[in-house]
Amino acid sequence: MTRHRSDASTISPTPPTPSGADPPHPHPHPHPGGPLPPTNDVSTSLDVMACRADWLYHQGLYQECFALTSSMLARDPYATEHLPLHLAAALELKQKNELFLRAHKYE
Repeated sequence: MTRHRSDASTISPTPPTPSGADPPHPHPHPHPGGPLPPTNDVSTSLDVMACRADWLYHQGLYQECFALTSSMLARDPYATEHLPLHLAAALELKQKNELFLRAHKYE
């Protein structure tokens, strides 16, 4: 059984450019004249931040965990699913004032 090599002449070569010149770019900007598309930065997602805070807590980095959960709760005060981790970090850091305020905030 023999294999046939594809004919290289069917591929169209790129047009030659003058010596020293860069080849032209069809669109130097992805959206010429228009706004940039929104970035999908997942690091600002509360779910990703919660996973990171959980990891920080289990690594014993309570101060970083507390700071991250504080910013999460400041951003969305009704995201009560993050409270147990926040309170656990506050307890490890002996943040009695924070524990008292959170205990009386959600009556």
